[in-house]
Amino acid sequence: MKDELDITRNIRLIEWLKAEIVGSSAELYRRMAMNAESRQMAEAVADIILKSYLLADKLGIGYSAVDMKIQELLKRNEDGGRMEDLNSLYRYLSASRAKNK
Repeated sequence: MKDELDITRNIRLIEWLKAEIVGSSAELYRRMAMNAESRQMAEAVADIILKSYLLADKLGIGYSAVDMKIQELLKRNEDGGRMEDLNSLYRYLSASRAKNK
Protein backbone atom coordinates (compact mmCIF):
# COMPACT_ATOMS: atom_id res chain seq x y z
CA MET A 1 0.00 0.00 0.00
CA LYS A 2 2.81 2.44 0.89
CA ASP A 3 4.56 1.69 -2.42
CA GLU A 4 1.36 2.51 -4.29
CA LEU A 5 1.11 5.84 -2.47
CA ASP A 6 4.75 6.64 -3.32
CA ILE A 7 4.17 5.80 -6.98
CA THR A 8 1.02 7.92 -7.07
CA ARG A 9 2.82 10.80 -5.35
CA ASN A 10 5.70 10.60 -7.84
CA ILE A 11 3.34 10.54 -10.81
CA ARG A 12 1.53 13.60 -9.47
CA LEU A 13 4.82 15.39 -8.88
CA ILE A 14 6.03 14.53 -12.39
CA GLU A 15 2.81 15.84 -13.91
CA TRP A 16 3.02 18.98 -11.78
CA LEU A 17 6.63 19.61 -12.86
CA LYS A 18 5.70 19.14 -16.52
CA ALA A 19 2.90 21.70 -16.15
CA GLU A 20 5.25 24.06 -14.31
CA ILE A 21 7.82 23.85 -17.12
CA VAL A 22 5.15 24.69 -19.68
CA GLY A 23 3.93 27.57 -17.50
CA SER A 24 7.45 28.88 -17.01
CA SER A 25 8.03 28.69 -20.77
CA ALA A 26 4.86 30.70 -21.33
CA GLU A 27 6.07 33.26 -18.78
CA LEU A 28 9.37 33.58 -20.62
CA TYR A 29 7.54 34.19 -23.91
CA ARG A 30 5.37 36.83 -22.22
CA ARG A 31 8.42 38.58 -20.83
CA MET A 32 10.13 38.48 -24.21
CA ALA A 33 7.04 39.89 -25.93
CA MET A 34 6.92 42.72 -23.39
CA ASN A 35 10.64 43.47 -23.83
CA ALA A 36 11.19 42.79 -20.15
CA GLU A 37 14.52 43.45 -18.50
CA SER A 38 17.15 40.79 -19.04
CA ARG A 39 17.09 40.09 -15.29
CA GLN A 40 13.42 39.10 -15.53
CA MET A 41 14.03 36.90 -18.56
CA ALA A 42 17.03 35.29 -16.86
CA GLU A 43 14.79 34.47 -13.91
CA ALA A 44 12.29 32.72 -16.20
CA VAL A 45 15.04 30.77 -17.99
CA ALA A 46 16.59 29.74 -14.66
CA ASP A 47 13.16 28.60 -13.46
CA ILE A 48 12.78 26.35 -16.53
CA ILE A 49 16.25 24.87 -16.01
CA LEU A 50 15.65 24.30 -12.29
CA LYS A 51 12.34 22.53 -12.89
CA SER A 52 13.91 20.48 -15.68
CA TYR A 53 16.58 19.22 -13.29
CA LEU A 54 13.90 18.34 -10.72
CA LEU A 55 11.86 16.53 -13.38
CA ALA A 56 14.90 14.56 -14.50
CA ASP A 57 15.53 13.53 -10.90
CA LYS A 58 11.94 12.32 -10.48
CA LEU A 59 12.36 10.32 -13.70
CA GLY A 60 15.38 8.62 -12.18
CA ILE A 61 17.96 10.66 -14.07
CA GLY A 62 20.56 12.14 -11.73
CA TYR A 63 21.74 15.71 -11.93
CA SER A 64 25.21 14.65 -12.96
CA ALA A 65 23.75 12.50 -15.76
CA VAL A 66 21.92 15.55 -17.10
CA ASP A 67 25.12 17.60 -16.86
CA MET A 68 27.07 14.90 -18.70
CA LYS A 69 24.45 14.73 -21.47
CA ILE A 70 24.55 18.51 -21.87
CA GLN A 71 28.35 18.34 -22.10
CA GLU A 72 28.12 15.51 -24.67
CA LEU A 73 25.64 17.44 -26.81
CA LEU A 74 27.76 20.56 -26.65
CA LYS A 75 30.96 18.64 -27.37
CA ARG A 76 29.36 16.94 -30.36
CA ASN A 77 28.36 20.34 -31.67
CA GLU A 78 31.79 21.82 -30.96
CA ASP A 79 33.39 19.10 -33.06
CA GLY A 80 31.10 20.06 -35.93
CA GLY A 81 31.83 23.74 -35.40
CA ARG A 82 28.29 24.68 -36.34
CA MET A 83 27.22 27.17 -33.72
CA GLU A 84 29.51 29.57 -31.91
CA ASP A 85 26.97 30.07 -29.10
CA LEU A 86 27.05 26.37 -28.25
CA ASN A 87 30.84 26.33 -28.46
CA SER A 88 30.97 29.27 -26.08
CA LEU A 89 28.59 27.51 -23.67
CA TYR A 90 30.69 24.35 -23.80
CA ARG A 91 33.83 26.30 -22.93
CA TYR A 92 32.02 28.10 -20.10
CA LEU A 93 30.69 24.87 -18.57
CA SER A 94 34.04 23.11 -18.95
CA ALA A 95 35.86 25.98 -17.24
CA SER A 96 33.22 26.13 -14.52
CA ARG A 97 33.57 22.40 -13.85
CA ALA A 98 37.36 22.60 -13.74
CA LYS A 99 37.14 25.51 -11.31
CA ASN A 100 34.77 23.60 -8.97
CA LYS A 101 36.94 20.47 -8.78
